[in-house]
Parts: sequence; C-alpha cells; structure tokens
Amino acid sequence: MILDETRIRSPIDGVVDVRAALAGEVVSPGQAIVTLVNPANLWVRIDVPETYIDRIRLGEPLSVRFPSGMEKTGTVFFRGVDADYATERDVSRTKRDIKTFEVRLRVDNRDRRIWPGLTAYVTLPLSGNEK
Repeated sequence: MILDETRIRSPIDGVVDVRAALAGEVVSPGQAIVTLVNPANLWVRIDVPETYIDRIRLGEPLSVRFPSGMEKTGTVFFRGVDADYATERDVSRTKRDIKTFEVRLRVDNRDRRIWPGLTAYVTLPLSGNEK
C-alpha cells in the first residue's frame, strides 16, 4: 500500500472527540482511528423511574433546561422497552426497588450550544391524562 493513496473519509461532518490512533501508528483495516461527534445530531438521555414511564409517549415534546439556564424543547424519539437498573434501593426491605427506563429526546442544536456530556434537566408531565 502506498501511503500517498491512503485517504481517511467520514460519512458525517463532525468534531473529533477521541483520537484512538496517532500519526505513524499501524492500524488494521476497519479499525477505528477517531470518534466523531455530529453536533447537529445530539440527543438527551434520561432515566425515567418506572413510576413515571407511563406518562412518556413517542413524539411528545418535553422541556429541557441546561446548567447555563438555556431552555429548549426536546422530542421523545426513543423509549426503552425493558427496565434498567434501580435508582432507588429499598434499604429497609419494606418496599420494592424502583427501576428505570431509558428515554431519549432529540433537541435542536443548529446553534451548536449543546455539547456531549452536558447535564440536562427534563421536566416530566405531572399526570398521564394529557393525551
């Protein structure tokens, strides 16, 4: 292989998050050399307690607030079908552990103000009778 013929291409415009290989290192075909983040396609993940999951519907808009005070609206595009880890453990052994469900919201980030790893606070509906 001639090094001058080697080209690295990405299917997206993005920002390098992790460099897994440095210049001069030997890599195998198909091996990841960088991790890219597409800032225009970010989403917010929340873990919703099972006591509230019946209030969340696909396509539903929810309010998302960030530590800076910026608020945006996110749209639910994923709701886990299986319960995950327990967020509340019953140390008294008088009630059951409360498990969570993963929920993801797509949030408009055309202004590139949201970044991966940013804390987000999502407001859930008070009751399940809205729709």
